[in-house]
Amino acid sequence: MGTLAGIASGLALSGFVCACQLELAHSLELDAKFQYGFTVKTQQQDPALADDELFIRYSGPVAFPLSENLDEIWQQAKNSIKRVTFEIESPGGEVEVAREVVSLLKEIRSTAKLTTRVEAGKTCASACLAIYMQGSVRQASGASAFMFHGSCPPYTNVPKEDATRRFIELLQEAGASGKFLFDLLSCGYLTMPGAYWISGFELYHTAEADIITELLPPWIPAIPTTPPFDPLLRPR
Repeated sequence: MGTLAGIASGLALSGFVCACQLELAHSLELDAKFQYGFTVKTQQQDPALADDELFIRYSGPVAFPLSENLDEIWQQAKNSIKRVTFEIESPGGEVEVAREVVSLLKEIRSTAKLTTRVEAGKTCASACLAIYMQGSVRQASGASAFMFHGSCPPYTNVPKEDATRRFIELLQEAGASGKFLFDLLSCGYLTMPGAYWISGFELYHTAEADIITELLPPWIPAIPTTPPFDPLLRPR
């Protein structure tokens, strides 16, 4: 089953467009005008982080300027960072942009421990999978959602063989199960128009996909909030 490259000559993902906004870590002093969809934290913003740890959250498409923005963040942080958590939520996007991000994450992984994460209620679709797969530790909630489909040119939902094959190769190189990818292929999920959805729970427990390495709980705690009130008007 491991010889998927020849069998799978044809599959992988299409792009989506969405608007996103930036939350910046002041300590990194990034230019907000050119950063989209990122939240960046060090110990200065989150005391729970170690002094050599960097937390990055990205929400948005796999499209320009994702790779450029991530590279800016890493160039400013790399000299003092030994652990990186990259949390992603994405509807997918362009295979070539995914390749650029994969290359950058490999660079990060060469000097820092890289953990990728998809939280409960969040989605990692198509091109997002290749990015998520770059973590040495790959965390995901059982209540997260993953989506696979063939790569389609603009204005059509018919998968293109070459682009899909390149995407499958990215997943294989990162350690995804050849059997799982072959099953997607043999069922037509990567060659026909459509989308194959699977929960993080199924992907970890039943799919034999080798994609998620650590299953997170579906519970996400929050800081308690209460409505504001005037203490002079409180009942006695």
